[in-house]
Amino acid sequence: MAAKGDVKSSRGVDGKEALRLEVTKNIRALLISAPNGLSVAEMQRDYNNMIGKPLPFREMGYKTPIDLLKDLPNVTRPTWENGVLVLRGESVFYKFCAVAVTYVFKMGVYHAGVTLEYPATFERN
Repeated sequence: MAAKGDVKSSRGVDGKEALRLEVTKNIRALLISAPNGLSVAEMQRDYNNMIGKPLPFREMGYKTPIDLLKDLPNVTRPTWENGVLVLRGESVFYKFCAVAVTYVFKMGVYHAGVTLEYPATFERN
């Protein structure tokens, strides 16, 4: 018999891990929508506005929101700017998107037989 805090979901993930995945997803979404980053206070405010409840750092076992946000290296990149801790989205995601867009563009140009001179023609050479 499982203990009270060890509730399993249908995917086999316990409650704490499910909460961590949900919070991680929400924080990533907030950081993607803020290209210049967010301070910790802005993150808490925006999280509360978007989700409708405060950032659950205590439920996840952290003493402060900063501790939680620093412990998400695959999501946030905290840096100090003018004495304020600014959280930015992890750049790996943006690099991946840039590479993917470049690849798709090059494949489109290759398959269309387009020369990259102005004016562009869409006729095969």
